[in-house]
Amino acid sequence: MTLNEKLNYTEQFEDIIFRLANLMLDTMKVALDTLDDYHQLFEENSSQNMPDDMTI
Repeated sequence: MTLNEKLNYTEQFEDIIFRLANLMLDTMKVALDTLDDYHQLFEENSSQNMPDDMTI
């Protein structure tokens, strides 16, 4: 294997790792956004179900 081929494989490997890292970051962003949406829905539903007067 020539030095040129090794450099080409190294560049391809770095590109794959970079793409994989970006894909993982995008997946984490979607997961966090989804959790945030569920949290907001939970907060809205909880506030609607709470009685105005807490006395028994």
